[in-house]
Amino acid sequence: MAVSTTSNPAHRFDAETAERYGWINRALPPEELDGFVETLARRIAALRPEQITAAKAAVGAAATSGSLPAGLGEESRALGGVYPAPDAAVERTRAAVAAGAQTREGELDREASLDRVA
Repeated sequence: MAVSTTSNPAHRFDAETAERYGWINRALPPEELDGFVETLARRIAALRPEQITAAKAAVGAAATSGSLPAGLGEESRALGGVYPAPDAAVERTRAAVAAGAQTREGELDREASLDRVA
């Protein structure tokens, strides 16, 4: 999806509106941005190369699938191939959902939500 941001105030969206539309999952004040990016980069760097490759493939497949269900299926297939213990991944997902990972609060603090059930 493309969103045009122009200098015309009628075409601008504030962070709350963009989140409500599902365009972003968080907005940070400028003073928090560097720390957030550094933490995210460290998390990504700690992944196995095949996990990063699968994540990239999942995003690409989901973006070109044409529909949300098809995109989610493509994402699942791409990511499902990199976990050596599918049962453990299923159990971790169940635990994360039970712990509130799919609530608004869990979505806003996704990394911490998942770390609590690791």
